[in-house]
Order: sequence, then structure tokens, then C-alpha cells
Amino acid sequence: MIKNLTLMFALFFIWNPCFVNADSAFTDLVKFHNASNTIIPLPGNCPKTDVLDNNKEWIEHAEVWNKKMRNILAMHFSLPFAPVKPSVFFTHFPVKVDRGMGIAPWSELVWTIYRSNQTKYHGKSNNCHVMGTVAYYIEMRNKNGWPPKVQFLNQPKSEKQWLRNGEIGLIELRWYDPVRKRRHRWFNRQLALSIHWVKGNNFSPISLPRAINTLY
Repeated sequence: MIKNLTLMFALFFIWNPCFVNADSAFTDLVKFHNASNTIIPLPGNCPKTDVLDNNKEWIEHAEVWNKKMRNILAMHFSLPFAPVKPSVFFTHFPVKVDRGMGIAPWSELVWTIYRSNQTKYHGKSNNCHVMGTVAYYIEMRNKNGWPPKVQFLNQPKSEKQWLRNGEIGLIELRWYDPVRKRRHRWFNRQLALSIHWVKGNNFSPISLPRAINTLY
């Protein structure tokens, strides 16, 4: 039964656009950069503290996968890994699941990937932590969650390939919009439902940071 369930997840990931195909994210990448270069932050162009103080609330997104999200994911892949450490890490995230035996607590392995073109993270540029994009992934073919099957720590550049192959699923994507000066996050509601997360049908159960100058 577990094998059949895993195969179902993998096939659903491949065929359902809401599970995010990495190739489709690159379709509009050049056009996106040419038309939206004001949205892509320049190194050193970090928000001031008073700007962040006046825009503390996150904009929550739970819509189906669309062109806008595809463009943001394309931007994520186009950025280098953030110079701060860790830019690639994982946590065991507590979530309630219902996988045929009633609602029960579960510890889900979630990978976090932080990309940014910012280079200065000290002194007055500390607010650069809010720039860039952060992707959260779950391992689609690891029924136990531990140990990790994908080797992000050793092969972080395989992020796009693993997403394309269905090894990982994009559960959440975060970004900062320097034009509207707001922090955003999109939650993959359809993926969460398919893996039977009970909490988070509309908004992500993954915790938001307390600090206003960071994305994670």
C-alpha cells in the first residue's frame, strides 16, 4: 500500500501543474527579466528599517499554480545561493496528518533553500536578509522522512533537476517585493492535501519568522 501511495504521489507531481514542473518555470525567464527588472533587487539595494516596520504583515497566497508563480520560481532558480549560512538546510517540521489511521502528529522533513543576489549582510545592510527568494521542499519518495534521500547538502545545484524528476515537491515559496515593499508566501495547498496534511488547507502551517528583516 505504501509503495502504491508513493507511486501515486510521484505521478501526480509529474502530471499536475500545481505540483510545479521546473521546466515550465524557465519558459518565461528571459521575458520576465526584461519586463520586470525593477522587481529583481540589485545588490546593495536593501530596504530601510522604517520601511520594514511599516510593512510587517505577510501577503498570503494559496491560489493554483499560474504564470505569476512560474515567473517567481524562475527568478528563484536564476539567483545564486545566498552567501549567508545556512542557505541550504532542513528541519523536521511538526504537522498533523491523516493517512488512513486517524489524525496524528507527524514530523515532516522540510528542506529550505535561500537564494539572493545580495552580498552585504552586515551593519546597515543587515536588512538584505529580506531580499531574494526562499523555497521549501518536501521529499516525495521518502515515506519515513528520515534519513533524507536527496542530498541537498552535497549537491545543492540539483534543486531544479530533483523538482523536475519528482524527487522533491515545492510546498512553499517566499519572496520580497521591493516595489510594493511587502513579503509574500505562496503555499501549495494541493500538494499538502495530497500528502494528507490536516492543518494548512488554505494557508501554510510552516512558521513565519519573528524578525521583519528576513524571509525565514
